[in-house]
Amino acid sequence: MKELARLLDIGENEVISVIGSGGKTTFILEMARAFKEEEKILIGPTTKMQANIMDEMDICFLGEQVIKTKKIDKNGIYFTGSYNADKKKLSSLPLEEWKYLIKASKYDKVLLEADGSKTLLLKGWAAYEPVILSETTMTIGIIPITAYGMYANNKTVFRFEKFKKIANILENEIVDEQILAKVIGHSKGLLGTAQGCKIVFINKCDLEEDFENAKRVVRAIDDDILKGIDKIIAGSLKHKKWLLLHDIS
Repeated sequence: MKELARLLDIGENEVISVIGSGGKTTFILEMARAFKEEEKILIGPTTKMQANIMDEMDICFLGEQVIKTKKIDKNGIYFTGSYNADKKKLSSLPLEEWKYLIKASKYDKVLLEADGSKTLLLKGWAAYEPVILSETTMTIGIIPITAYGMYANNKTVFRFEKFKKIANILENEIVDEQILAKVIGHSKGLLGTAQGCKIVFINKCDLEEDFENAKRVVRAIDDDILKGIDKIIAGSLKHKKWLLLHDIS
C-alpha cells in the first residue's frame, strides 16, 4: 500500500475523504495499516461503517467510552465515532466534533469514510451525499470495474432512481465505459462535491481484462472533465497491484 500511497501523492497531515462504492472500508483499513507503525492515524465515518472494523483498531473512542484493543504508545490506528446497537453500525460524530479533532492536529493522517452504498457496486447520490468535510485535503472516489457489463437496476445499484438520471439510462441497461465515465464526470456524480485533490480509484482490477476495461472508461471521459481530476488509478486492493491511468501534473 505504500506504493499506492506514493502514486496518490499522500503527504503529511492529509485529511482524506473516501467516497463511492466497491472498496471504501478496505481502502481505508489498508492505508491505515501501511502507516500505523510510524504514524498516528485516525479513521472514522462521516456517515456509517461496519462495526467489525473495530477489531483492527488500536484504540477506539465510541462517544465518551474509550475501548483499548491493543496496548500502544503513540503510533497506531485510532477510531472515533458512535455505535448504533440496533443496526450494528458505526456512525459519525457530530460534524463539528470532527472539525475540532482535525483542527487540533493530533493525528498524522485522517481517513474518513464519507459515503455509503449498501454494499452494492454502484450508486446514485442523494442531495446530502457524500458527507465531505471542508477540511478535506484529498477526495478519493472509488468505483469497481466489476460493475462493467452488469445490468443496472434496483438490485445492483443503490439509489437507482438517482443513478439513472446521472447515467441517462433505463432500467436493466448494461453498464459500459460510457456509463461509468458519466458516473465519474457528472456534476451530481462521484466527484461532484469533492474537496481538495480529486482522485478516482478504479478498484477490483483483478484480471488483465479488468485493467483494459478501466482504460476504456478513462478514454470515455470528456477531456474537460479529465482536466478537473488530478489522478485516475486502476488497481486491485485484493492483489496489491496498481496502474496510473491519468495524471494532470
